[in-house]
Amino acid sequence: MPSHALSPQKRAALLAVANEPRFAAVPLARIVPMLAEEGTYLGSQSRMARVLKAHGQIARWGRAKTPKAIQRPTTHIAMAPGQVWCWNMT
Repeated sequence: MPSHALSPQKRAALLAVANEPRFAAVPLARIVPMLAEEGTYLGSQSRMARVLKAHGQIARWGRAKTPKAIQRPTTHIAMAPGQVWCWNMT
């Protein structure tokens, strides 16, 4: 475990604050500034996201979309030579 890792007590404090009713409908990007206005600093937004994700309380954050699985084509599957033909338009 790295020396700069959060202690279990600090992780528990971070989870307790993040699970307060006043933060129930607030995105993670607003929780950190709201705590900073109150004079409380528990960690950065990314650190809070990592802790919440480790406890199964956050799936994704930010503007990135969920990665989609690439599906193989279900049509035009050749089972023998000469069944599927394609061409080059160049």
